[in-house]
Amino acid sequence: MGKLGPVIMQALPPYPLWGIRLPLDSGVRKTLVSQFIENRKDESWLLIGKETLCSDEQIWIAWLGLQRRKMQDCMRSNSIDGEMLRLLSGTHHVSAGIKRAGVSESDAEAWIVKIPWLK
Repeated sequence: MGKLGPVIMQALPPYPLWGIRLPLDSGVRKTLVSQFIENRKDESWLLIGKETLCSDEQIWIAWLGLQRRKMQDCMRSNSIDGEMLRLLSGTHHVSAGIKRAGVSESDAEAWIVKIPWLK
């Protein structure tokens, strides 16, 4: 069983992500998200809203799409984190993907996600 529910595709390991609780105060939450983005090691780390994900399969499929688009140099976003949010939300528009899959003002919980890269 994966972190997000039963794993149908047994060959997939759990995706590297960690659940967190966000502060109730929206101002503090906004500051926390900004500080995360400013202080992360690189753009392979991102925060997504807790309700964005249904399963490990969903995020692995988005990851496969990200890998393919990166290798073919056809990402719609200028960054890998923006492209991952876009793919997870199922839209062609980067801004809509960030709005749908990113942390919103009403989110009490979120996922810290590490996008693994093939060498």
